[in-house]
Amino acid sequence: MAHETHLAEASPGWGAFGHARALVRSVPTWIPLGAVVLAVTAVNVAWLAVETRPPHWDMAHHLANSLVYLHSIGDPVPFLTGYLFYPPLAYWVTDVFYAVTGSEAMWVAAVSNVVWMAILVFSTFGIGKRLWNARVGWLSVVFVLAAPIIVSSSKEYMLDVPQTAMAARASAASAGSTRSTCRSSPATTCSWSRSPRTPAAGACTPGSRTRGASIVD
Repeated sequence: MAHETHLAEASPGWGAFGHARALVRSVPTWIPLGAVVLAVTAVNVAWLAVETRPPHWDMAHHLANSLVYLHSIGDPVPFLTGYLFYPPLAYWVTDVFYAVTGSEAMWVAAVSNVVWMAILVFSTFGIGKRLWNARVGWLSVVFVLAAPIIVSSSKEYMLDVPQTAMAARASAASAGSTRSTCRSSPATTCSWSRSPRTPAAGACTPGSRTRGASIVD
């Protein structure tokens, strides 16, 4: 600390850099994570604006399913009991976007992926942070968003992104519940190892205590 203070006094640029770094660290993590989701969505919308090909077979099938649920909203019985081979949650989310925009266009259905992309990004960051640290969380987000299946599927109306997002959310919840369960015992708490030679990222061991943290803060 004294060394940094001396450098800050000797070099105004170093002090400005320190203030900037402190300012960045003071920003709640959900803000840059949300900005990442919005940026990816904006890129997808720009791509959809120039995409002229008709939807392929699977995508057309899912689009048709979403419209079937949309047109049955007036009658709650088929809307709630109808089952078109796939679970309806993704279609229901899309129907909300149809209703808000007043359009049944294909791009509206594709943009509804923003919900699942947000769940995927926040959950992936949470897993990395819980099992290691915030830097690993951010690297995990980068790797997930750069995965070819996510890059392509997020621009289409498929179930790959929703399924991946919910799997990530379940994993994040599992990581959090494991740590909370261990902390609830006075004699046994969670000890999360950061050694690459350790076979498990986290384990419950007697006598070791680890401070809890939320997913993104």
